[in-house]
Amino acid sequence: MREGASEVEVYIEDRVEKSVIIEEDEIHSEREKSEATMGVRAFLDKNRGFAAVTLPYQGKIYHSVLKSAQIQESDPGWEGLPHPQNISPVDTICDPRIRDISMDTLLEMSTAVSSPVPSIMVNSARLTAITSTMYITNSQGMSQQYEATKCYIFISCLHTGGEIPAMMDYAVSRQLDIPIDTLMEESCNLITDAVQARTLQ
Repeated sequence: MREGASEVEVYIEDRVEKSVIIEEDEIHSEREKSEATMGVRAFLDKNRGFAAVTLPYQGKIYHSVLKSAQIQESDPGWEGLPHPQNISPVDTICDPRIRDISMDTLLEMSTAVSSPVPSIMVNSARLTAITSTMYITNSQGMSQQYEATKCYIFISCLHTGGEIPAMMDYAVSRQLDIPIDTLMEESCNLITDAVQARTLQ
C-alpha cells in the first residue's frame, strides 16, 4: 500500500445528491445524481502529498501524490496517521430521514419555499439533501466506514418593485430540521426593512 512512502491514507466518498431548484416562485427542475471520489494522502516522513479524483479513474494517482510530497515543506508538528485503537465510533452525523428521503418528499418540502409577502418573490432557490458513505483506510491498519448526511437550502429573494438588489440567505444542517418557514420570514423582513430605509439628513 505504501511503496515509497512512510505513511499512506486512502478515502473514498460515495455520494448521492437530490435537489429541487426553484425559479421565480415556481419549481423549475429536480435532479438526482450519484458520484464517487477518491483522495490519497502520502507522507515522506513529515512531508505530505495529496490528490483527489472522480471515480472511475484510469491514471496513476499514487505517483502524483508522491511527487507532491517531495516538493512540500516538512510539517514539524505531524505526529502520524491514526491507529485503529484511537478511533471512536461516529454515529451522530447521519440522519436516516435524509438518507432515505424520496424526491416526492423533497418536492413537498419545497412548497414551503415561498414568500409570505406579496411584494417579495423567490427569485431562485435550491433545496438539497446529500448522503455520503465514507470509506477510509491507512497504512497503520485502520479501516473504517460511516455514513454522513447533510441538507441545505439556498434562497434569493427579490422585491418586485425593483428598489433594491436581491438578498440571499442559506441554512445548512446534518439533520432534517431546517426551519424553511422561519428562513423565508427572516429574508422577507430584511428586504422589507431595506425598502423602508431612508437616507439620514
